[in-house]
Amino acid sequence: MPRKPASKASKRKKKADGPFDAIRWDAVRSRAKPIAIGLAILVAGLAVTSGLNAINSRAASGLGAGRAADELPLDILWPSVPGGAEGETWLPEVEQADILRVARAAVREPDPLSVRPLAQVTQALEETGWFNGAPSARRSENGAIVVSGNWRVPAAVVRHAGWDHLVSWDAMPMPRRYGPGTSNQRQILNASFAPGPYDDPVDRYRSPWPGEDVAGGLALLRLLAERGLVTEVEAIDVKDHAEGRLELVTVHNTRIEWGSAPGQWRPGQATDEERVERLQRLVTEFGRIDGGADLVRIAGAHVERHGTGRR
Repeated sequence: MPRKPASKASKRKKKADGPFDAIRWDAVRSRAKPIAIGLAILVAGLAVTSGLNAINSRAASGLGAGRAADELPLDILWPSVPGGAEGETWLPEVEQADILRVARAAVREPDPLSVRPLAQVTQALEETGWFNGAPSARRSENGAIVVSGNWRVPAAVVRHAGWDHLVSWDAMPMPRRYGPGTSNQRQILNASFAPGPYDDPVDRYRSPWPGEDVAGGLALLRLLAERGLVTEVEAIDVKDHAEGRLELVTVHNTRIEWGSAPGQWRPGQATDEERVERLQRLVTEFGRIDGGADLVRIAGAHVERHGTGRR
């Protein structure tokens, strides 16, 4: 049987498969469109980031980046004198210089656009014992670090183990100790307990002086100061605090047996107000808080004066 002639289609040789034969160009175009958009967004983002970095760099330069930490502007709002002139402070210049040194030494990252220097300064100053809690720090318009806080106010020194340790009115330790009698502060004598952990730089100033006797002596000093009777008081002896007896040591080297600490009234003793009035009468009558005697007892039913007051 004769063969049928081959068709034109069958006569054509099949084209060898090439590397692009499986690609649908319409599919390529549809997929390429979102890729191109993504690349455009990426390029735009890089441009914006580069621009922001340039702006930040110029801003940091204007605010003082590149300067050493000890050259950065630092403004500490010092404690003010009640009723004093604006800017007047009771904090001695030597203490101010020491606090500034601590603050500047704490700044390990002087970048004015970073918040880390603020945290470094507040942590370092909290550990100095000059503040109740951590102070706050912020940036001023010119990039300076501005520090403010609740300052501890010196009230007296507590004499212990041959040193006079400075404390605040809340019996919180403060960062100074002196040789006996050299602080120009009134003293709390014969405290029952030692000060806090002076070998621990973190916890040293976070807790009040141990025991109730120091707090009781400070409460008496505060009361006398509020009533204008503290001028002739040199110290408060708290040795017999547990028995309900505090003694005033006067600048005349005489003693006044006050009794229990303010707010801790005991049976048989006069009230706080009665004892204050008795001291005021002694000042009025004798011109001295001790009434011109070596020892005065004012806590009982009557005022008792012993000796001549000429020690």
